[in-house]
Amino acid sequence: MASVASLSEPEVLAHTKRRLFPDTEEPNTYSVVDTQFAIEEWLPGQPISSEVREQLAPFNHVRLGSGYPDLVGVRLLGSDLLAVERFGDQPPLVAVEAKGYTDTGAVDVERGVRQAYDRLHEANAAYVAAPVRAISQSVRTLARELNVGVLGVDTGGAVEPLEVPRVVGNRTSDDATAIRFQATAQGVADKSFGLNHPKNYLGVPLALYHDDDTDELLAEESWERRPMPAEERPFSG
Repeated sequence: MASVASLSEPEVLAHTKRRLFPDTEEPNTYSVVDTQFAIEEWLPGQPISSEVREQLAPFNHVRLGSGYPDLVGVRLLGSDLLAVERFGDQPPLVAVEAKGYTDTGAVDVERGVRQAYDRLHEANAAYVAAPVRAISQSVRTLARELNVGVLGVDTGGAVEPLEVPRVVGNRTSDDATAIRFQATAQGVADKSFGLNHPKNYLGVPLALYHDDDTDELLAEESWERRPMPAEERPFSG
């Protein structure tokens, strides 16, 4: 997909998503990538390949902590990725910050660690993913102290867990709740919604509860204005 000297942030993220969320049909699993990766070109003269974009989709803008993680999802992860395989009665909410080579040849992995740590305010586990050769021992030490997982990505696409985080409990935002809800939606949870439209990610779970056909509702621009029978409202009384 790329040489080690040019492993870009979208490529790092695509490999990481494939490692953490390999099966889109797995029950109670859902992941979404931030809308900044839905662009045609990441760096000047460096377009994002169709292969990478297909791997990254679907896209949405989800707030966790004080910012927007590159990848957020829900899935039961193995002990090679998490210090605890199970969190209560539901899979953990996972956030990932990816870092790749910039046009100057640098990779700011330490910044990614601190961004991932911020996501722990609302995620159950957080990771930074970066080219394995760019990850220093000092970065690993910082990540270990902050309980942030470190994923090293090589040019062949292999993703190695260098630091494994512990699952933590925390308060849950509306965005995090919606991601968990979407992990239970059947058949339509892989749709990408409009950019910069923060309520659109609620369309899938709400439409599933409506009387009319789900796909038809999602195709209509005015679905938010359509009344739902009170007895079928998922969050009523």
